[in-house]
Amino acid sequence: MMMKIKLWILIMLLTLATCSSWESGFDFISVEGQKIITTHRLPMEFQVPDGFSLFGEHDFIEVHDDVPFKVSTVTFISEEAMLILLAEEQLNPEGTFTYDLPLDTLNNYQVYRRAGCFNLFEETEQDMKENSYLRYLKKKDFNFDQGLNMVQFILINEKKSAEVVMSYATLQQACMNTAPPVNKAKSMFSTFEILP
Repeated sequence: MMMKIKLWILIMLLTLATCSSWESGFDFISVEGQKIITTHRLPMEFQVPDGFSLFGEHDFIEVHDDVPFKVSTVTFISEEAMLILLAEEQLNPEGTFTYDLPLDTLNNYQVYRRAGCFNLFEETEQDMKENSYLRYLKKKDFNFDQGLNMVQFILINEKKSAEVVMSYATLQQACMNTAPPVNKAKSMFSTFEILP
């Protein structure tokens, strides 16, 4: 069954706002060629597979349920797919990150898993207004005349104040009755590991 899932599934964003009392100059993701390192409270390393090129990076602040978050993203694309890594951190070191999602194992780490397909061409002006990452893609001339069949793996630190979201999506003309590419997504993130 085709699912209409907003792009906030890709990056877990619902409400965006400027937080004047919290410094906005930050970047939680270091990119060195195909190697990605996160530098927030959940440091990890990941090697982007061959065939993907850097699309861009985007840092912003969001507020959801009166809780401010700093968010860094990096996006890589190929002719048939895209990889997105999100590093997110709450202001309070004792955080509130939690999900009612199925658990899975990725590289011997326990992660939450989420999957679904959505059509970018169905996103409305209101969606664009409320979603910073959606506006970022549009500004970068990303093709919105297609669907994304996506799988996400979500990792949270022990204090629930930082998370990493690894997303893999196949690009298709439109969402149909296509199974989520879970095994392919796992192979894409087979090199990731948590750093000390």
